[in-house]
Formats: sequence, C-alpha cells, structure tokens
Amino acid sequence: MVGARARVVSFVTVTELRYGALRAGWGDLRIRRLERSLGDLDVIQTNESLIWRCAELRVEAGRIGHPLGQKVHEADRWVATTALVLGLELAGGDGIFEGVPGLDLHRIHEP
Repeated sequence: MVGARARVVSFVTVTELRYGALRAGWGDLRIRRLERSLGDLDVIQTNESLIWRCAELRVEAGRIGHPLGQKVHEADRWVATTALVLGLELAGGDGIFEGVPGLDLHRIHEP
C-alpha cells in the first residue's frame, strides 16, 4: 500500500513474508530484522466486515471470470479485500490484482 497509510498490511501479507523467510532458510539475524520491520506495521486481522467482503469478492470475480474467483487465489483475495474494505491503494507487482472491481491498484514493476 502506498502513501500515508503505507504501514497497513493484511495478515496474509505478514504470513507470506514469514513463509518466504522460512522457506529460504533465513538465519536468526535476518528473521529478527524481518520481525522488527513487521513490528512497525499495522496488521489488519479478519473481522465480520472483511469476511463478508471477501466472500462477495469471490462471487464478483467468478462472475466476470477474474482469477480471484478461484479457490487457489484465496490469499490474494484476502489482500485485495483488505484494501477494498479500508479504501486503500494496493501496491503490488502481481498481475492477479489487475482488473479487480473497485480496487485502487498501484502496480509495482519488479526489476
């Protein structure tokens, strides 16, 4: 997410960062650095509003043939839902977020 609210992330994003670190075999020092960085973020947890909106987004995406309607994209759907419910711009390099109805996307191009 971009701008003044850049410190807000979905719980799924934190999970994915931790998963990536563990999968890559990061050592204790790098893990501690990651955890310090994560400590500076406002992690949005699930609540009734997010749960309903995530279900609605899956239906909407399925109707228009968007990949977020597929079960395999559950994690990405949670990330998009978090941005939608909070009215935030989502910054991402993954094309899965393109064309999501109502989503304000800031496309990050990877080097």
